[in-house]
Amino acid sequence: MRTTPPIAIMIVLALVIPSAAATADSTLLIHNPEMSKLLAAGNPPDGFVWYTTGRESIPDAVIGLNPAWRQSAKFWREIDPKSENTGMLIQDVAKYSGKPPQALDIVGPSGKIIGVYWSSICWTIIRMGGEREIRVYRPALPPRP
Repeated sequence: MRTTPPIAIMIVLALVIPSAAATADSTLLIHNPEMSKLLAAGNPPDGFVWYTTGRESIPDAVIGLNPAWRQSAKFWREIDPKSENTGMLIQDVAKYSGKPPQALDIVGPSGKIIGVYWSSICWTIIRMGGEREIRVYRPALPPRP
């Protein structure tokens, strides 16, 4: 009877373990055209807790999170979705290089949508924290070659 050499087992474990660990903390951003239409019109849907970052009157980005989740990264301010300024604030998200903002679903490791990211800058880092905790970092322009 043949046995698997120990080196082969170590190679397989070295390849599998890091990718399994990465998926436990990973999120995806997936374009959502319907949400883009709502937010471009200044109509944030109910059922989210809304945050903004950047300048107070012209934010760099807005995120909406499922209320079961909490945002723990610095530099974000919670905004009142019932305020009469909320729609204008969302519509006034800064445009970079003439590019309009777009809505991206924040999809957690389980494959469920946990929020929405709205910005014309899609370079950001999102990390999963503790129990139902997410850290969405401020958007950054991509590095120039």
